[in-house]
Amino acid sequence: MLHREPHRHAMKISVITVCFNSARYIEKTMSSVLNQSFPDLEYVIVDGGSSDGTVEMIKARAALDARITWVSEPDRGISDAMNKGVRLASGEVIAHLHSDEFYLDGEVISEVAAAFRNNPGAVWLTGGSHFVDQEGRFLREIKVRRYSYRRLIHANIILHLATFIRRNVFLAAGGFDLTLHYCMDYHLWLRLGAIGDPVRIKRPLACFCVHSGSRTIAQAAASYAEVYRIRMAFLEARKLWQFPYRIEHLVTRQLNRLFMKRLNVSAGVGDTAEERPADRAPKISVVIPCYDHGAYLDEAVDSVLRQSCTDFEIVVVNDGSTDPRTVELLRSYDRPKTRVIHTVNQGLSSARNTGIRNATGRYILPLDADDRIAETYLEKAAAVLDARPEVGVVYCDQEMFGERQGLWSIPPYDPVAQLFDNLIFATAMYRKSDWAKVGGYSSKFIYGWEDWDFWISITSLKKEVVKLPEPLCFYRIRSGSMNLSMSTRHKMAMMALLILRHKRLYLQNIGSLARKSVEFIVRGFLSAAGLLQKPNRCRRSRDHLEQRSVKKP
Repeated sequence: MLHREPHRHAMKISVITVCFNSARYIEKTMSSVLNQSFPDLEYVIVDGGSSDGTVEMIKARAALDARITWVSEPDRGISDAMNKGVRLASGEVIAHLHSDEFYLDGEVISEVAAAFRNNPGAVWLTGGSHFVDQEGRFLREIKVRRYSYRRLIHANIILHLATFIRRNVFLAAGGFDLTLHYCMDYHLWLRLGAIGDPVRIKRPLACFCVHSGSRTIAQAAASYAEVYRIRMAFLEARKLWQFPYRIEHLVTRQLNRLFMKRLNVSAGVGDTAEERPADRAPKISVVIPCYDHGAYLDEAVDSVLRQSCTDFEIVVVNDGSTDPRTVELLRSYDRPKTRVIHTVNQGLSSARNTGIRNATGRYILPLDADDRIAETYLEKAAAVLDARPEVGVVYCDQEMFGERQGLWSIPPYDPVAQLFDNLIFATAMYRKSDWAKVGGYSSKFIYGWEDWDFWISITSLKKEVVKLPEPLCFYRIRSGSMNLSMSTRHKMAMMALLILRHKRLYLQNIGSLARKSVEFIVRGFLSAAGLLQKPNRCRRSRDHLEQRSVKKP
């Protein structure tokens, strides 16, 4: 009886190259793939609408080699392009090799296929790489690192150009996150690492060309900052200790800068890069915490999508919603420029902080899920921050809608008055860097007023406050919302916390503090006794200001 050896290449492998205006490098990339000895190879090329001759080079190659599948069309960024390539691919195993990268030799894919055959339970595989200059001269070897999931959390130790993944697992993991601009691969590795460890091939598989057009080089600082945000979000979602990683970040950030500087010097590159249009980080991040507000969320998001300024992203934070409608809506929420972060219920302060921590914009605008903004708010507020670096906060007048209509006329900003009345509502624009300096919103304000505390912290940075003289924000009045006003006891507790956290400012205004304290207590007793006259329907009183800073159900 004859025993036939199974076919050595009973596996199809798809290599995917995404490119945009890559005429200088893509020929070498295509040659390195098409010259592989492995026979059952598929090559997918996704071009983002190049105008420098790249498309013509791809067409010429495709006319001569039936293994090439290609498309050239605008996309939503490099993550979208890479996901598109996987959808076009038909191989059991997929790999991404960018247009400024190439395989080290013609046996790479054969060696990868053998490794998968020898490890049938493996879902992904990785190896080492070389860094070369624009002429292909060797600069440095990056060896495959000793792997553990703990090491992966500490640092991105996996090189995408030398990594191969089973296609069904890639799709099951959700592919690349479209909201990430630089380190979408690290985000994917963390998800794959939770499924299983990669097989390691202990030799270099591919080469990375160090040049000025490389996003890794030209945008090194932004790339490293995105890695840090991914890692912190990962740790926070799993309630893991973050402090050691924060200290490590401060150290490795400096080492990373030195490493990139050495690469630039060795390769003789500049500091500019051409990016796919959709991959540029937005100027503004609109952060929308959502707790059981699915009935209103689309209105809030639509008001942002209608903005005259289009340089923004929307970050929705599902703060552990329990309402079935909200849960179902956010499970697969798909709106332009919008991503959803799911967390356990942690309260308004922590939900906002989570959204801002994951935001990529320079400017932040918090927006409650049941409110709306006017079409020019982002444009006008950002223009002030652009023109005046001394300004820390920009807000406007506010208009009521829903069960009550009218203007809530807000008094002009005054730093002393702000200590005793919250003159700035939550939907005001500020710089993300200032949010980081003051430590974000304090979670100690469990009954409300976390935004009041935040504004005082921002102005403590010697920042100015600008009020736009028109109603550009719309606050929804709905049944039951007014019942959320804090009790007198809670108000007194939060006021005491405000004074404790900003005691220097309050001590500098001790006379006003004493007068306002007496007034505050008297108003509390009158309110409790039902003797305080109700405020005018169309005028924003102090109690309305206080209610605005409390999380609505």
